[in-house]
Formats: sequence, C-alpha cells, structure tokens
Amino acid sequence: MHSRTLPPDTVTPNAAGIGAASPVLGGPVPGGPVPGGRVTDSGWSVRADQEEIPPAGLSILLADDHPLLLAGVSTMLEHSGIAGNIRFAGNASGIVAQLKRHPCDILITDYSMPDAHYGDGLQMLSYIRRHYPQLPVMVLTLIDNPAVLRAIQRLRILGIVSKRDPATLISTAALAVARGKSYLSPIIEAALRNAESLRGQLGAAPLSKREIEVLRLYAEGLSVTEIAEQLKRSIKTVSGQKKSAFNKLGVGHDSELIRYAFDSGLCTSVNMTPFDMPG
Repeated sequence: MHSRTLPPDTVTPNAAGIGAASPVLGGPVPGGPVPGGRVTDSGWSVRADQEEIPPAGLSILLADDHPLLLAGVSTMLEHSGIAGNIRFAGNASGIVAQLKRHPCDILITDYSMPDAHYGDGLQMLSYIRRHYPQLPVMVLTLIDNPAVLRAIQRLRILGIVSKRDPATLISTAALAVARGKSYLSPIIEAALRNAESLRGQLGAAPLSKREIEVLRLYAEGLSVTEIAEQLKRSIKTVSGQKKSAFNKLGVGHDSELIRYAFDSGLCTSVNMTPFDMPG
C-alpha cells in the first residue's frame, strides 16, 4: 500500500469558527513543544510506519456514548484534513466489534462508557492494549485526576485530551498520536504538573490502577460483589483494594471515599450524585 508523509504545511480549513491555519498542523509535529499542548517522543514502538499517513487520510475509530459529541468531533476531524474515513462506536463492545472488522490507524475513545462485557475506563483500555498492542490510542475525557491520568499513561496510551480543552486540539493530538508521538492537552498537562501538590490528598503512595477502578465503580453505586463480578476478581481481592484505597486517601467512611471520587473527577456517573451519598 502506498502512503505519503503528511506535509508540514498542512492547513486546517476555516469551518464553523475553526482557525484557518492550525498552529500545530502548521509545522512539523514530531519532536517537541507545540502551541496548545505538548508533543513528545513516546518511547514506545507502537507503529512501524508512524511517520506515514495514508494518501486518503487516517482511518479513525471514534468512540463515545454521547452521539452529539461523536458528531462534533467527527466534523472537526473531517475539516482538519487528516481524516480519511471515520467509524463509530458507543462503548467497549462496539470498539472491539469494529476493530475485528475494520483495522484502523488510530482509536480515539472516551474514558467512561459503561459496558457489561468489556467494562470501561482502565479495564477497557487494558483489554485494548493487550489485544491490539500496536494500535495508537487517544483518550478524550473530563477526568483530570492525576492518579487516573498516570494510570492511563502506564497503559501506553499515547494521547490524553481533556474535553474542557479547545476542540481544535483534537486534530492536533490525533495526528501526533497516529505518528507514534505522545500528546497531552493543556489541561491534562497542567493536572499532571500539579500532581505533586495534589498528591498530598492521596497520601504517601498513589492509588494503583486496580484501586482506581474499584473506587470508581464503588462510587458509581456498585457493591463489592458486583465489582468483583464485573472485574472478574474475587470478592476478597476487591475488598482488599477498597480498603487499601481508604488507607492511602486517609478516609474513614464510605461517604468520604465516594465524595473524593466525585470531587476529584474520578466518578462521572449520571446514576448518582454527591447528594445521594450517605451522611
């Protein structure tokens, strides 16, 4: 298959208020600071052809459980000129089904998309990384908790973009990630930069990936038994991870643990709000 390197003077068309020349697509992406975000070498061999863009544009799999967001992001990607074809999924099951039928150049996915089979969040990302280790992945999320962001990074997820950042950065990030570079949007980078000060709230040790998942599901209203069933762990293991999170966070009651999950942005469930908490 023939491919071409995306030229350094690629321009983002002016559509619906989008700037005519993207400050990032307007220059070479690889290798260093870029206005509106940070692009760095990932250090991971994710794609053998990471500098090559197919002549018809990138094949993108876009996943989110909000149709309006899917429509908006797909429009941005199309106007940027980097997208060849875009397919959609509404949860992890949809992602897996699409990847089995249609290999893609990059997966752009939401973090929180409840799914009974593959789960979401770190559980979903872990599955994708295990079964599609060479697939460049970018996460769009409202979460800005450093512990969660670090856990996402440990899964070799190349790009993390906050949904609170300007939408024009999505194409910037997608191009960088498709080229095998790491990209952090400004809000994500700021959250990680401030992690040391926030770490005081987490105790001496950060939460582990598994503790974060248990905490998030527990805050969303699942019992320890239900969490164990969903994550395919023993009840004893889940109970121990919950207790460990209690100790690291320095909280003594379920209500404090759940409130932390909401206040930190770890839990975004619409099924429960801080007003539903006991106490």
